[in-house]
Amino acid sequence: MELKITFPITAEFWDFIESTVPDYYEREDVLHQAELQNFIDGHDSRIQGITRDEALLLRDRILYKLFAEAIAAFTSRSSLSVLETSPCTSVPKHQYQDNVPYKQTENK
Repeated sequence: MELKITFPITAEFWDFIESTVPDYYEREDVLHQAELQNFIDGHDSRIQGITRDEALLLRDRILYKLFAEAIAAFTSRSSLSVLETSPCTSVPKHQYQDNVPYKQTENK
């Protein structure tokens, strides 16, 4: 039984990876993924001793991790840019600090 590819590998996918994960193409996991892909496609590969289905699973696991890393990098970068442009962060603290009602309570 051949596994269906549930993770589409598109040009947009690689563009996203390239824009968010620096030097991804030099990483061992990505190089291993390329070897797995060659094996899956029936081309010369250093991969031996596994089935094509096992290669698909290993390749997809690498791609999922890489995509998750790219999403994390993108969202952390996006969150920072939102904070930098947020009206709440552009107002100096002393301008609103005195206007906020605050009642100090004693800890008992």
